[in-house]
Amino acid sequence: LSALFSLIQDMIGSLDLDVLFGRVLQIIKDVVPCDELLLLLYQEGERLQLRKTLGLNSALTYREVFDGSSALTEEINRRRECLHLPDLEADRRFEDYLRDYPETRSLLCVPMVLKEQLLGVVNLHKKTVGGFSEREIRLVQAITAQAAIAMENARLYQQTRDLSNTDSLTRLANRRYFQAVMEKEFAQARRYGTNFSLIMIDIDHFKRYNDTHGHLQGDKVLRDVAQILHDNIRGIDLAGRFGGEEFVILMPKTNKEGARAAAEKLRLCVAEREFSGAAESQPEGRLTLSLGVAEFPEDADSLETLQERADQALYQAKKEGRNQTVAWNSTAPPLPYLTVLPLR
Repeated sequence: LSALFSLIQDMIGSLDLDVLFGRVLQIIKDVVPCDELLLLLYQEGERLQLRKTLGLNSALTYREVFDGSSALTEEINRRRECLHLPDLEADRRFEDYLRDYPETRSLLCVPMVLKEQLLGVVNLHKKTVGGFSEREIRLVQAITAQAAIAMENARLYQQTRDLSNTDSLTRLANRRYFQAVMEKEFAQARRYGTNFSLIMIDIDHFKRYNDTHGHLQGDKVLRDVAQILHDNIRGIDLAGRFGGEEFVILMPKTNKEGARAAAEKLRLCVAEREFSGAAESQPEGRLTLSLGVAEFPEDADSLETLQERADQALYQAKKEGRNQTVAWNSTAPPLPYLTVLPLR
């Protein structure tokens, strides 16, 4: 009862799934003696994917996915209730599972079910034959039932949070969220003496494309360009929609030359892509980008100045003929001052 109360309190306060999974396994291990624990979630139908473990040998590699043809997956899907094997070696149906976990002798699989939907399964291993008592099985069932409710709550919370941080059309970060992340990066860079770069991006002659092909087709182009940007930056980078046909990318711990190379890669990816109607409406017969790059702290000592410098570099790229990347250069002739609105 104490463990269940502790778990419920943790679940009320935790909406981070990874933290929640770790806490669930630890509480189970605290109340039910076992050697190893696995938490697997259903992905794409009947596939079970390993999401969290406790007690496994970190030096070994374990199977990440159990597909629908796996004996374990088939049995869980069919039974939708606990599977208890006091002697795993004695049941030939699960030879593939024994190959993955050769030291396991007793196996308990407890499905997590919510509203008749299978969310996942928690597996408990013992290295001795003899299995789990009825009391232990009931305890694990009670904990996993609460865990299923907590998982759904956390999933709904993350879904709501993602929607509030995401541009509805392109699925990139919206201006408000991008600004918040950039302010945090700026504070860290200033505190620890590191750098980061900003890339401002504009789709060339996009108004002409929209006027020729209509806004629905224009929206498709925005989504496609956004996907290209997302797919061709690092995991630590953040791409956002600045507004209209403008995008922005934050590159932590990256100098201007590195950001310029990344920007050129993005420019080429878009230029080489065939967009429907671009041959008829665009001056070069294809859709292209202009990009401006600036680095903190080399080019600016504040976020506002950094955005201005990146935007002025973008202006220079468009002034010099578009379809190119320009990095801010303090020795270049001054450009007309551009008012850079704060990200919202």
